[in-house]
Amino acid sequence: MTAHLADILVYTLLGFAVLYPFFFWFTPRQKIDSGFYNFNLGLVGLIGGMALVLTWATEIERTHVFGIAGWLGLHLLVTYLYWNSEKISNMVISFAAFVGCVIFMVLAIDIIPAGNSYLIIFTGFVSQAILAGVIFAMILGHWYLNVIQLPIVLLRKTANALAFLLVIRLIWNLIQFKSLVVTDQYGKAFTAYQYITTLDGFFLGVAVFFGLLVPLGLHYFIWRTLKLQATQSATGLLYISVLAIMAGDLCYKYVLFQKRALIMSKFDFSKCPHCKCEHFYRQKDFNRAIGCLVILIGAVFVPLTYGLSLVIVAIADWILYRRVADMAVCYKCREEFVNIDIPERITPFDHHIAELYEEPE
Repeated sequence: MTAHLADILVYTLLGFAVLYPFFFWFTPRQKIDSGFYNFNLGLVGLIGGMALVLTWATEIERTHVFGIAGWLGLHLLVTYLYWNSEKISNMVISFAAFVGCVIFMVLAIDIIPAGNSYLIIFTGFVSQAILAGVIFAMILGHWYLNVIQLPIVLLRKTANALAFLLVIRLIWNLIQFKSLVVTDQYGKAFTAYQYITTLDGFFLGVAVFFGLLVPLGLHYFIWRTLKLQATQSATGLLYISVLAIMAGDLCYKYVLFQKRALIMSKFDFSKCPHCKCEHFYRQKDFNRAIGCLVILIGAVFVPLTYGLSLVIVAIADWILYRRVADMAVCYKCREEFVNIDIPERITPFDHHIAELYEEPE
């Protein structure tokens, strides 16, 4: 993680800072005091300043430093103009945030080691919006302790927006878990479901549990407490949700930067991720040792069954052959790709192609 610590911090701080102001739409100025806007606009400026300093102090390209500085200057100008103001336009605040989003997109595409820009942008915005949303909701919930008769609809709308983002992330992760490939440090390819069960995929499991499942469960109780007008209880649950999402987000970013999980585009078998070979063949995803054992058992019982055991074994083998899915294998490094859609152009083993990758004795 330390190899990408600076990138992770810049990515997290900047993403949080540029997306946070959009949540002001759920708290119109006429329904909440100016102190709430002062505090949160100042928080964005502080977090954005930290991102700028880290970007300047690391080896990230200088163009990103100028971009972040330009956005931060615009945001600080808006903060200065609206400080203690009675008339605040969320459209103006959102425009400054939109400029920051463009800067964030360019930065994310540059520093994340993956190839699909659309996936990088979408995944980054969803994850950072969840982090920004839960902290905004927590601060808003705490504001109810200071301001008497603050409309509960403000917190309810913010919580609903956070729930919506969590559901989007749940759907997105389910789609990615089904179709994406993760290559571990040894070059072995896994589907995300397989990878999450390995020791190397531990952080991905933690990210899913604390960053998604725990907040979804907590949000049900937040929704119930808000129906009872219990803002203090809902705020306490939001504090727990903040801790869970931050822990999950940190683990997720480790996987994102180190392993490229949940960001790689669907594997198209153009090149092996391990050895860059361009040739693959398909075969049944079945343990050959088990197949030989079944045949051996059938052969042992031949004297007792007058050969009928071989017929039974043959039928069982045929049924298994029909039911077991195919897997793809790299001709060069023999890497196996299982539980993944295999294109029709991938044909069974061809000795002529295999000879191209045979090492001379």
